[in-house]
Amino acid sequence: MMITDMADSSKSLHRLRRIGIVLLLTTLPLFVMSCTIEKSVSLFDPNYQSKPDPVISSISPSFGLAGVTRVTIKGLNFSGIKEENLVYFDAERAAVLSATSAQLEVSAPLLIKDFIRVRVSVLGAERFSNTVFYRLDAAVEEMKGISIAEEPWGTAVDAVGNIYVSMLSDGRGVGVKKFTPDGKKSDYVSTRFETKYQSLKFGPDGALYGAWNIRALARIAGENATPELWVSFLTGTKIYDFAFDAAGNIWAVGDNAAFYSVKVDKSIRSFPLQANIKSVRVFNNYLYLAGKTYADNLERVIRFRIFSADSLGPRENYFDFSSSVVGSPGKSIYTIAFTSQGSLLVGTDLSDPLIEVRTDGSVGPFYPRLLSPTIHLLVWGKGTQLLAVIGSASAGAVSSSNKILKINAQTTGPP
Repeated sequence: MMITDMADSSKSLHRLRRIGIVLLLTTLPLFVMSCTIEKSVSLFDPNYQSKPDPVISSISPSFGLAGVTRVTIKGLNFSGIKEENLVYFDAERAAVLSATSAQLEVSAPLLIKDFIRVRVSVLGAERFSNTVFYRLDAAVEEMKGISIAEEPWGTAVDAVGNIYVSMLSDGRGVGVKKFTPDGKKSDYVSTRFETKYQSLKFGPDGALYGAWNIRALARIAGENATPELWVSFLTGTKIYDFAFDAAGNIWAVGDNAAFYSVKVDKSIRSFPLQANIKSVRVFNNYLYLAGKTYADNLERVIRFRIFSADSLGPRENYFDFSSSVVGSPGKSIYTIAFTSQGSLLVGTDLSDPLIEVRTDGSVGPFYPRLLSPTIHLLVWGKGTQLLAVIGSASAGAVSSSNKILKINAQTTGPP
């Protein structure tokens, strides 16, 4: 029994000696190599220094419009390379338009909120900047009080900001509705005298005038008054829009062989023009007509100097929409309006439907990506409010009207 145990112990000892020799032969070269190879370099550069953290000192203007305002952020430790600055409005990243070490210009994102956390991160800096709270208001919002069954058409605004809308309901005229600035809705005219007014305007006498694409203009003396037929044109004439000049004369247009002046005494003068004119405005003693001229089938805005209701200057081509940088085949002009600075605003059926023609001749979208086609009526409200009536159109004709948008234009209309 003892002899067997001693034999087993001898075998185990021999096995351990062989394992030890193998380990020695395996690790010895590695030990020798480790003595001859330099110590490996650290993954972290001990001399590296991060950039200083950015600091926000101020943001201007004091509040902005979502998707519109160019916001200025002043502070310290920004990068002069704009792509290295990451600016966040809450979780929304804003596009950086320009950058210096002390100032960033960014485009406000589409985020409507009172308390937005604005922070800046700079590539190479370890931490975000301090947080500054900011407010972004809506640049465009839908007017409330119009049901899904109602269609808003001709629209006018009085001196205190009440909005008057000619309305269809389930395809039938339901008169003119009045919307107060605080949103209360009531009947201004409940009579079904018209199907719908395409255009409504307050005259110098305080009465509300309307055109509904037939050969006449109506006059509404006041609330709950019965609309009266104020003036009639020749059979076959269609009056779609009209405007008052400084002398109180009316200029009336439509799809006709002429456009017309109407004096206060209701006498009518015609001015030959083969065109489908959808919008007319008077600005700085010029008469502006917008639509398609049949001689060349081009969509454009033309103008005439007004000398009197009987006399105009020569025709001038003011804006050729069809051949402009924003024009497109098959697209049309439906309405125009002027700002107090003289820019022409043009409502179209483009994907960005509101176009601005500036006084220097440059042209571009007004509030890109915030509006939808087709804008078939533009009306100035109180202050900086611009109303845009939105509908559906085909082949230059509006087939339905869907809603009214309130636009904070950041400017006013003509006085």
